[in-house]
Amino acid sequence: MADFPRCRSCWAVLRFVVMASGKRMPVEPVRDPKGIVAARKVGRDFVDGVVLHRGETPPEGFTTFRPHWADCEHAKRAHKAETEAATPRDRTTDFLF
Repeated sequence: MADFPRCRSCWAVLRFVVMASGKRMPVEPVRDPKGIVAARKVGRDFVDGVVLHRGETPPEGFTTFRPHWADCEHAKRAHKAETEAATPRDRTTDFLF
């Protein structure tokens, strides 16, 4: 039995889609008709991945997957921390008069 790749944060089983840019995107291993990552199967791999925009349909012969970050609790917490850190602070309280 082959070892399946897993998320380093939540330990969930992953599938990787090779995007058109050449980068590998982690997605949920099961196909999802409502997924936003579309790729075509070549041999055992899914390649030429694209992210679909709202209302866009996948190209003919492409399968859709849900990106792993949409379900990974650790990714959600990390994203929340990034957005909170990016919030500008009120600098008027930093000065003592």
